[in-house]
Order: sequence, then structure tokens, then C-alpha cells
Amino acid sequence: MRHLAVTFLIATSLSLFGCEGSTIIPTTPSLPDSLVKDASDKVLIPGGAFLQGSVTGGGFDLDESPQRTVVVSSFRIDVKEVTNKRYAQFLNSAGGSAHWDARMRIGTVNGRYTPNSGLEEYPVFYVNYDDASAFAEWAGGRLPSEAEWEKAARGSNDGRFFPWGDQIISGQANIYNDVGGLWPTGRATGRSPYGCMDQIGNVWEWCADWYAWDYYQTGPNVDPPGPASGASHIIKGGGYRSTEVDGRCSERRGAQPAQRYDDLGFRCVYDAP
Repeated sequence: MRHLAVTFLIATSLSLFGCEGSTIIPTTPSLPDSLVKDASDKVLIPGGAFLQGSVTGGGFDLDESPQRTVVVSSFRIDVKEVTNKRYAQFLNSAGGSAHWDARMRIGTVNGRYTPNSGLEEYPVFYVNYDDASAFAEWAGGRLPSEAEWEKAARGSNDGRFFPWGDQIISGQANIYNDVGGLWPTGRATGRSPYGCMDQIGNVWEWCADWYAWDYYQTGPNVDPPGPASGASHIIKGGGYRSTEVDGRCSERRGAQPAQRYDDLGFRCVYDAP
């Protein structure tokens, strides 16, 4: 069995959560809607097989077992997590107050949703499942299946713990950072084999699947869609408070659809051409 070897130095960063009283400053005019929807970089994930989950008896949660070979079809995925800037553009274009929460780092200026100054490129948080799904539909995409998310992160058949291998060194992921808080998207140096950023740490990410602890024992091995129903949806990747165990590619948790957290965001996937 592999052993987790982690050398992680707590980084000094501006605490996002010290900004509750920040003054909201107007920004430059929003991009045309046709450009906003395609504002993030995307990467093609080629269809194929990868190892999902963890080895039975490896010391991790039973819901990650058995480790199995899963095949997914090609798709595209956002390189970065959805930012406050992009989410504000969605709110102004289609989302409105139904998908806004006062705890987000997005306020209103002259009737328009505007990210707090300096936090434009931080990942949006306090989004629930419906918020994330509505944004994805507006952007021409959808939320990733659990298998798609893990394929984009892991990208191979070697069962690696993290997108880049079996160890985390300082700066590769924003974890163990309860004091410093969130980082701007892309600041962490760790990358998946396809170039995806922040799949480990910063914020947990919504997936489309319902959660079931035994799904790996019963679900199909080709484009698994997740259970037909459930009480919570899968979230993946860990957040800034997480340990290296919580941030592994195979770690899986469930969050109720209506829940909003200060370390939970998302990214979108898009069907391949």
C-alpha cells in the first residue's frame, strides 16, 4: 500500500473571511452575454478508462471501495473553479436573487451584482446544488458526474492519490489553511494530468450524482450516472480546511442539495463536440 507522505507549509495569505464589512466598489461594465458564457478556459478530457476509488482494506472509507476500472466518454471541463466574477455575470444575466446569497462575496451596486473588490477571481461559495446547476445550464454545460470529475483529476490507471501523484508539497493545494482561507483560482501550483487547477483544496465541488455509500458495488462501469435518487449529492476535492486525506481524488462526501457552505463551490463540464 502507498503511504501518504505530505510536506505542507501553511501559506500566508489574505484572509477572505476578514472581509465581511468590505465596501463594494463598482467594476468595469459586464461582458456581452455571448462572451460571458464562454469566459472560462476549458480542456478536453478524452474518453477512456481510469481507476476510480480506493483499494479495499487500504484504510479509507468503505464508500470508496471496491476500486474499479471505469470508462467515461469524452467531455470538456472548466480548468478553474467558477469565480465570483463569472457568477456575478450569471446573476445579472439570468440568475437574479433566486440564486444569490448574502454571504457570497458578491453585492449589488446600482442594481447590478458586483463581486467585492479584490475578490473577483476567488471561487464563488455559498452556492447550493440548484444554484450550481442553474449556472451550468446558463453557461451551456452541466455539473460533472462523479466519474467525470475523478477522471479529470486522476486521468490514469495508476490509482494515484492526487492529480499529480502520491504526495503534496507546499503550494500544490490550498489545504490545512483554516487561518488563511481561500486563494484566488489558479494560485495553487498543482495540476491534473489535463491541466485542471484546484481540483484538490480551496473549495469542495458539487457533482451531479446522488450519493450512495455502496454505489461502487452496484453501479455500472461505463459512464456511471449515479443512483436514481437520494438525500444528498456528491461533493469532491476537499476545501481549504481539509487534510490531505480529505483532498484525495477518491474521497467522496454527500451534501444536501439546499446546503450552502463557505468552502463549497463548483466547476462545469460540457459535452464534447
